[in-house]
Amino acid sequence: MVQACSALLSLSMVLFSPMWCQAKGHDSSLEPHDLKDNYLNIFKSGNRNAASHLWTSFMMQRAASLPEKKVLQAFKYFCAVSGSLLPDDPRTIYKVILPRVTGGNVSGAVRHCCWPCVCDMHDLVRVDTKTMETADGKKRYDFLVVGDPCKNETALDAPFKDPFSGEMAPLSVAASEVKCHDGKLVGAVYSDHGYPIIGMLFNTKDDVDAANERSGHDAHDPTFGFGGMCVMRQRHGYNSGMGLIFHLVAGITPIPDTAPLPYPEIPAQKEDEFIQKAALVPVMVSANAQLESSRPITMAAWKLSAVAGVAGGAVVVCLSVRWHRNRRGGVPAGANGHDSESPESEDSLE
Repeated sequence: MVQACSALLSLSMVLFSPMWCQAKGHDSSLEPHDLKDNYLNIFKSGNRNAASHLWTSFMMQRAASLPEKKVLQAFKYFCAVSGSLLPDDPRTIYKVILPRVTGGNVSGAVRHCCWPCVCDMHDLVRVDTKTMETADGKKRYDFLVVGDPCKNETALDAPFKDPFSGEMAPLSVAASEVKCHDGKLVGAVYSDHGYPIIGMLFNTKDDVDAANERSGHDAHDPTFGFGGMCVMRQRHGYNSGMGLIFHLVAGITPIPDTAPLPYPEIPAQKEDEFIQKAALVPVMVSANAQLESSRPITMAAWKLSAVAGVAGGAVVVCLSVRWHRNRRGGVPAGANGHDSESPESEDSLE
């Protein structure tokens, strides 16, 4: 028993020591290194699939003590769709037209790790307002929101086929940080009209000018140049970017009466061109390939998490047994052998 516990303790250190090293406290200044250091404080399971509402909460909890400029900049350090951490890089800037939850449409800039995320943004994300307090005072901003999946919590238990691995898994496993309590999304900040916030729409002149420099200028395309590729990706089962996970979570309870502008029609002579473009593996722009690649957390990672959970539970049992033995005198060290304690993803292209 003692030897088995020692082995489990050693295994737990291998599995968990990186997490212990990275997890930090709440004295954050919202610099990129603060986000990286707090990744496992924010995403307890290490899985950020469809869980950018937790990034938003992290930002807004700290906003009141920081200048507005710094807070707004921090919202550019993550992808609202994939949850990937991002560098402040022009390649992460996209322009999009999205419906407001109150009616009408609004255009602005968003930050993404790869082009498939702007397709998911167009399809399922809407815009609503929320007043946020920074050190410069209170102000109402435009935020990115989705329908609350916890209004139909049982849908999270439905299995789906992963388009990358072909394996089946419950949505609640694939997006393990999407959790519900009393019909609400755990950890979410809600907008003025009651929707979970997953990021920010940037619509200052500087942000829009930067997006215009990078985006196409097709006024009939709400994604400004990516519409044809989005259509082909849809036809091929969402086999790039976040795959199906974000679509399934955000589509559980769609925001009513907010249909997005349609993608432009694809001329027959251009279909092959868009098929080839959509088939290419998207260039991922990520701040850290190990923690924040844009591909969803894989089935292998889910299985590793399960192994880690079992090992962690076993360690707790072993420590409890040791504690009780020590209280009763236990087995002296050396009396029965030596009794000592042993103290994800697709590469991102920068």
